[in-house]
Amino acid sequence: LRGTLLGIMVLAAAATLLVALLAARYAIERGMAPIHALAAQVAGIDPRSPERPAIEVSTLPAELAPYAEKTLLILQGLLDAADRERRFARNVAHELRTPLAEMRMLAEVGDLSQSLEEARRSLAGVAASAVELQLIVDSLLALGRYESGTEQPQTEPLDLVALLHHELTRVA
Repeated sequence: LRGTLLGIMVLAAAATLLVALLAARYAIERGMAPIHALAAQVAGIDPRSPERPAIEVSTLPAELAPYAEKTLLILQGLLDAADRERRFARNVAHELRTPLAEMRMLAEVGDLSQSLEEARRSLAGVAASAVELQLIVDSLLALGRYESGTEQPQTEPLDLVALLHHELTRVA
């Protein structure tokens, strides 16, 4: 009789433990469902898409809404930074391509020139384009220092008339 009672008690304890584990698993899965839904929404965001992501906060529990809003804010900041980086890379490529094409053209013209004077003018043009490239690279390095905070940008006076006259003369 004792053995039977002991077996029943062990069986009841095992059944109770199994029911408790199943209930705990169900409660955890149910509690984690909003977090999984939030993760699915974030995972579904395409960083290359021009549309800005939207996370449905109203379906989340009140405890998770601030985290979802902050996640969306951080994500939008990262996507904006990626857009700025893409635009910056395109602009830099364009700015560098122009003086390089100019240098190549001047070198080809200098190579075809019949007189020493024409070759020297072409060589001077190549040197001027190289100076322009140097200024672009210096500007990029300065921008990197400004963005990293190692230097503060300083305003410099600019003689626009003289700059335009110089560029028009060079292009002519």
